[in-house]
Amino acid sequence: MTDLGGAHAGRPGSVGPRVRRALCLVLLMLLGGTAPAYAAPEGGSAPAACQTPPAPSQVYPKVPWNVSTYDPAERIWPYSTGKGVTVAVVSTGVGAAQSQLAGHVLGGYDFVRNDASGMDDCAGQGTAVATVVAAQQSAASGFVGLAPDARILPVRVAETDQVVRASAPAVTPATVASGIDWAVAQGAQVVVVATVVFQDDPVLAAAVQKAIAGGAVLVAPVGDDHPADGPASAQPTPADRTPYPAAYAGVIGVGAVGPSGGRLPASEVGPYVDLVAPGQDVVAGGPGGGHDLYSGTAVASAFAAAAAALLVGQPGTPWAPGGAGRAAKVEARLRSTASPASGRFAELGYGAGLVDPSRALTELTSGAAAAGATPYVPPVKTERELAQQRILAEGRSRAIGWTWGLLGGLLAVLLGYSVVRRVRRNGGRALTTPPTVETERDQELQYVPGEQLFAAPPEPR
Repeated sequence: MTDLGGAHAGRPGSVGPRVRRALCLVLLMLLGGTAPAYAAPEGGSAPAACQTPPAPSQVYPKVPWNVSTYDPAERIWPYSTGKGVTVAVVSTGVGAAQSQLAGHVLGGYDFVRNDASGMDDCAGQGTAVATVVAAQQSAASGFVGLAPDARILPVRVAETDQVVRASAPAVTPATVASGIDWAVAQGAQVVVVATVVFQDDPVLAAAVQKAIAGGAVLVAPVGDDHPADGPASAQPTPADRTPYPAAYAGVIGVGAVGPSGGRLPASEVGPYVDLVAPGQDVVAGGPGGGHDLYSGTAVASAFAAAAAALLVGQPGTPWAPGGAGRAAKVEARLRSTASPASGRFAELGYGAGLVDPSRALTELTSGAAAAGATPYVPPVKTERELAQQRILAEGRSRAIGWTWGLLGGLLAVLLGYSVVRRVRRNGGRALTTPPTVETERDQELQYVPGEQLFAAPPEPR
């Protein structure tokens, strides 16, 4: 049970201020559905989340591999940018100093401090997930989110990265459940729970099923606790390391792969792996600004959450409308369009394969979820864009013609120079083929009749 007001024994029949505050919160929830599940503590604002604010990181100027893998400008954004979709990031918070999220972060809630902000991130995990989803384009960097028009709803439930069992202090299932409940109450269509709980809990299970029944798509990492050594490393992850909420039915569980497509050794292996996504040396936004490198299934889950947001924001599709069936349709669509991944534990370690937002947005498949999809064509270009395209094409043709002409001329000059040198070496004489001179060896090899060849040798004199 959650202690909303911290009420304690007092005068018989009296109602303390904390009890009154809790009753007011319950009334607000019944009337508007916008109050958080936890009440802010008495005495004003909560203490600062981070003893030392995160320092800004360097800006990564190039296009990182995790962005070039999907090429969003060419292969994704012509079909969907996630516009109108709210993605709740249930994790360590979201750093307010991250400029690439400016204007796309809603007011969140901090369940660790019971404070209505959610804009503090001491660990960086939540900020990384949020930027993979919705980071805006920047002239200083090639990093960008896959669904830049989505809105981020930060929900802070943990102080540190929570992807292995030994994490301390461990986040409780009830806290994660409260974060999911609150996010759905605020209208989040996609909820990425980037925190792993290694405990099956009825409260958490109920919150997950309630969210799915309400039309939300839930995405979660499968955890980074697969055995690294010994015979267990070549077997499915032990049952006592089962990750929740990824292991619950209806939740899209995401594993991590590197640039080569191979599963990260720590990425867990089990039937809860539905998809894999980039999770090694992933460039993403840092909580203090700039960019950092992240690895693991938590940041990998952000790519699947972005793909879900792109689908939900794609009009005229079976998965765009809300309702209890949306989560199953989105999951089936992402699985049926995933790029195949090969390797050990192909089924348990990689799920259906690498999440592919471009294929999910554009391809017709034989799966039931894609049966009602219609073919998509890129947006119609304006006359100015078409004229620029023609100018570029003509310029490219001229450049190719000049290139071949220069190469041909250079070849002719080289051949002429070679001929001139040979003429000079021959004393100015014309280059002629010398007559064939019959050598002594050639004479010896002339034809000899058979009767002469097999005749008896002459008698010695």
